[in-house]
Order: sequence, then structure tokens, then C-alpha cells
Amino acid sequence: MDERTFERRIKAHYGITVGEFIAQRVAPKKFGLLAVAFDEAIKRRNPSLIIFLLKNYHGFSDRREIKQEVTNNDSGPLVRITLPPQLQEQSKKLEEIAKTLPVKNKMGEAKDD
Repeated sequence: MDERTFERRIKAHYGITVGEFIAQRVAPKKFGLLAVAFDEAIKRRNPSLIIFLLKNYHGFSDRREIKQEVTNNDSGPLVRITLPPQLQEQSKKLEEIAKTLPVKNKMGEAKDD
């Protein structure tokens, strides 16, 4: 089907543009599916799926761009590591995800609070 035909049919049937159709009908379902996928990955403790979802839908990557500065002061060398903004954002997202995971003891059992 031609792109213009598709646009005309969406407009005729729903009375909205393709962009509005996607925003109203497609995007919420996609995010709902992602939420279910994350929930299942966390419940089943599937790190491969969690990593896949983070890389493909949240912009995470394996590339590391870390700036390291070493300066001297009275007590010896001082090392300052600065993460680029994307890694800082990813770190915050991972911290939020980690807060939702149950805390386990050494035997792998959920701890009582």
C-alpha cells in the first residue's frame, strides 16, 4: 500500500493524522508491552532480557566514555571520575530499577523488612 493511501485511509476512518493515530493508539500499547517485558525480566531474573530492553529501548550501550583526572593535594593524589551525561542518566535508571528488586539474603531468599 502506498504511504499516501495509508495516510488518507487513517484520516477517513479515524479523522486524525497518522502521527496522531500512532500517538493515541500505537505508542501506549508499545509502552505497555515494554512494561510487561521489564516486569517479566525482573520476576524471572533474566539479566539478558533486561540488558536487551535497556539497550534497545532506553539508549544504553556498552561503550564507556569516562573522563578521569588525577591531581595532587596535601594528602596525595586525588582521582576524579566524571561520567558523560548519558552514563549518568543510565546510572540513575539502573538505581531506580534496583530499588524495585526484592532484597535477598546469602541463601537467595527474600529478606523480611
